[in-house]
Amino acid sequence: MLKVIISFKLVGFYVIYRSVLNFQYRVDRVNLGIINGYCRVSTMLDRSYSYIKLWKILATTDISF
Repeated sequence: MLKVIISFKLVGFYVIYRSVLNFQYRVDRVNLGIINGYCRVSTMLDRSYSYIKLWKILATTDISF
């Protein structure tokens, strides 16, 4: 089960992604980073980019899946 927490900031989003193995991925600050329901995230380990599907976008400060 994936858990995605989105914290809305003034000019972007910080996304913390936690997998089943409790690896923590943190996103660089992204301005308008959500395109077509996807958000660009980079890992802290190798700085490679991957995409996480955002199933819902709600007008709340924190979103938990």
